Amino acid sequence: MATASDDQTVGLRDVASGARRVTLEGFDDPATNVAISPNGAWLAATTYQKVLVFNVATRTLAHTLAGHDVFATSAAFSPDGALLAVSSLGTITLWDTATWKESRRWKAHGGRS
Repeated sequence: MATASDDQTVGLRDVASGARRVTLEGFDDPATNVAISPNGAWLAATTYQKVLVFNVATRTLAHTLAGHDVFATSAAFSPDGALLAVSSLGTITLWDTATWKESRRWKAHGGRS
């Protein structure tokens, strides 16, 4: 289990006890949301204007996904883990997890940008 924190960390916790077992660092801003890929390999944590992607096995920062307009509010992996969807105020961005490049972007209440 993972938890986002306003102390600029993400905690990996024991499911049974809730105790923090690992602390992931490297944030410039508070972590606002976390998502774990279906295969458990990746953890994506949203912050104000970027997403930090950690390799769960090594517990290291692997990718920084920047370019979100403002405040990345949530993230979710597709069921097959091929895409990471990130919502921010005004946009939804899809990231291809094979390349970690932006795949598509939609503006709220409008068409594709």
